Amino acid sequence: MPITVDRSEFPILITDAQTVAGLACLRSLSRAGYPVHVIGESLDMLCFDSACKFSSSLCPPYSSAEFPEWCLNFCESHKIRLVLPTERFLLALGSKLEHLMPLLHARVSLETLKLSLSKIRLFDAFSKATDDRLRANLPAFHVASLDSHQLTRDAVGGWKSPYFIKCDVLEARAGAAAQVIRVESFTELDETLKRLSPDYRRVLIQEYSEGRGAGAFMLRWDKKLVARLMHQRLHEVPHTGGHSSLRETCLDETLFADALHRAEFLNWEGPAMFEYRQDPQSGVFRLLELNARFWGSLHLALYAGVDFPLKLADLARGAQVTPQAEYPLGVIARLTVPAEIQHTWSYLKDKNVHFSKKISKLVEFFLLFLRPGFGDDLFYPGDRRVFFRTLRKYFLSFFNKR
Repeated sequence: MPITVDRSEFPILITDAQTVAGLACLRSLSRAGYPVHVIGESLDMLCFDSACKFSSSLCPPYSSAEFPEWCLNFCESHKIRLVLPTERFLLALGSKLEHLMPLLHARVSLETLKLSLSKIRLFDAFSKATDDRLRANLPAFHVASLDSHQLTRDAVGGWKSPYFIKCDVLEARAGAAAQVIRVESFTELDETLKRLSPDYRRVLIQEYSEGRGAGAFMLRWDKKLVARLMHQRLHEVPHTGGHSSLRETCLDETLFADALHRAEFLNWEGPAMFEYRQDPQSGVFRLLELNARFWGSLHLALYAGVDFPLKLADLARGAQVTPQAEYPLGVIARLTVPAEIQHTWSYLKDKNVHFSKKISKLVEFFLLFLRPGFGDDLFYPGDRRVFFRTLRKYFLSFFNKR
């Protein structure tokens, strides 16, 4: 039997104080009685505005040479038992990453963790698997080597535009950042790859996948599914496609089974999000990427009563956790500031959108506040000052640019 440690004796580190996912983890774990430490590169970060009980610390810039050693020393001196990281944090550790593996959110090998951090390596692994189910439901994609850039139209022949170029840090030269670039034509694609060649060795090119964004979220431990949730994106930023701003809980057993099968193939133990694009009429879906950590829409899970961070922390300290496969459907939550404001603004400034549609979107923005069951990522029960402080900062920043 695993040794159970009391929550009060199990300090947890949340990295990247500026993230909404980090804020959701802080709210979950602090109210449950865990000692929580949050680090950030400046004091002007989202989590530091929270009214929750936690310890805040400034860290060196992630890009600095001293950051990896500082992080290891911090975990040792504060007796950290669990680290809830972002990809940016993990990549910033460099060669020190293996020293922190026993504390991480996922109980996987270093090789598997690095595979999860690379879209190129992940899609390559799925496409070359002998299992037909892993090769299915992938969008058309091409891995382009930029060392000898000679992209031909045949590589993307018959693809629907736009094209998406996904750049990995693990394939970068001299510290280039991860990014996703949308291009509208083959000519623009070719020109962009030439521009990227000094910064990356390889990039992943994906065909446009039609439909609505869908997410399959899970927590696996000891080869078992402990908790799950699905959502569909109702709004994105910009409205033509991007990151989510308004989401609703849903369930598609076929899609979730696809995600779970991929997690089992990877021997993934910990939280994970598989992001898809799904046609709402036909139900056909395509995998876009894996986020092998806590995700930006985590507050929706909290509103739906699926407390992923708490379940993970309890499992990590050796406690028994009852599996949770059921959750309410139709729960909605949005990130009003700034994402929903940006979503609405993208409609208002789009010359191709009819005036009546612009008015309806503006009215919808305010009516959603009155919808039963509506939740807001920042306007969270017991910690609502984060919303007002963020709103103030957003408008001050907006008017200072004028």
